[in-house]
Amino acid sequence: MQGGHGGHQEHHRHERGGHLFQKLFGSKLVVTLALLSAIAMISMTVIDYAFLSGVKQRFHSDVELARFLGFFFALGSAITIIIKLFLSGRLVKKFGVIRALLVLPMLLLIVSIAIIISNYVSVTGFTVFILFGILMMVSEVFNYALHNPVFLAMFQPLDLHRRLQGHTTIKGLTDPFSLGVAGIILYYLFPPGGAQQSDLVFISYLFLASVVVWILTLLFVRKHYFQTLKSAIYNRFLGTTQVQCNDSESVAILRDKLVSSYPEDVIYALELMRQSGVDNIHEVLQQQISSDSEVVRGYAVKLIKEQECRQLLPDLLNLIRTESSVPVRRKAIIAYCRLAEEAHDVIIDLLGSTDLNLRSAAICGLIETGGIEEIVLSGESLLALVGSEDELEKLAAINIISDLKIRKFYRPLLRFFDDDSLTVRKAVISAAGVLGSERLLPLC
Repeated sequence: MQGGHGGHQEHHRHERGGHLFQKLFGSKLVVTLALLSAIAMISMTVIDYAFLSGVKQRFHSDVELARFLGFFFALGSAITIIIKLFLSGRLVKKFGVIRALLVLPMLLLIVSIAIIISNYVSVTGFTVFILFGILMMVSEVFNYALHNPVFLAMFQPLDLHRRLQGHTTIKGLTDPFSLGVAGIILYYLFPPGGAQQSDLVFISYLFLASVVVWILTLLFVRKHYFQTLKSAIYNRFLGTTQVQCNDSESVAILRDKLVSSYPEDVIYALELMRQSGVDNIHEVLQQQISSDSEVVRGYAVKLIKEQECRQLLPDLLNLIRTESSVPVRRKAIIAYCRLAEEAHDVIIDLLGSTDLNLRSAAICGLIETGGIEEIVLSGESLLALVGSEDELEKLAAINIISDLKIRKFYRPLLRFFDDDSLTVRKAVISAAGVLGSERLLPLC
């Protein structure tokens, strides 16, 4: 009986501990990010201490010290701006967020190894100071230009509540605590008054160990990040502009989503790929224009046009010839005309189609992008629709002019303001608003 009661108490304590853990961090991803942030904070503090100790030994007057530090940090800020403008985004886009997070610790690892090697060769104290200066510069520049922005991006797969909770916990609790731990370590390891030359040797080993732990921690971060990202993508609560999914692991998750039987899932994955600038997206779109879903095929054609995938022009032409869905075929016609250097006979033949949707698409496409012959032919077809007595053809003409958005095409619309059909009059007023021609304002 007593043993059972003790087991119940133990279970209750475990539940309370789990509840506290959940309340503080919210998810395992936040836990690993908190650990990563703590290690980075301790490592940066060690660098600051070593560098400033070396500076104190080199410069004995306040004027020299202020001049050097002012120049050093001004140079660091200038380099940070340059890297942030021209390099950071490209690194993240090319390598993904996890590998981008690895850049700073790897650079610090290389410099710290160089410092340790210098201890075994006959180098001057000035050389060691220069190496610590490089270490400090790398730390400052890449921390602000790359590491901090990418670190914040790691929260994006989380829902809004957990994201805010994670930010608050790490910046408000973990980082200050880590800074205090780093201060205590340095205080007890080194005497007051700053580190001496012999102390800098020990600091280099201490820093090397912290960087190795930093890199190893990234392995755990990577695991939980992609687990969280996969969950976010599969539940479709992640905004398409929130996260970059161009690294191999993220792309693999999105490719799994593309085989879903739900069109919404496929479109969601395609949009994430487009937004993230995934390489060779034309290969994915080539597969999706053969999808069983009409909605997916139409969306794939839309992306082919937006991404200007001219290598898929033969596929679009084949789709125009064989597609059973008129809306998809219409999109393919417009996309083909937009991307092709010259109109194909298949498109020109559609000017005589009995299907108004296909004829309208051909007219729009050829007027927008055709040569002089195609423009003349499509213009004649448009004027034939304008002069028609059939209400549907009148509406088709109005919609074509509205879609073209060419202000000088206002004249054919004038005749429709007095049309007997209320539907036609409403359509022409709407088209006039799209064109924005002053000549149409008095008639609206």
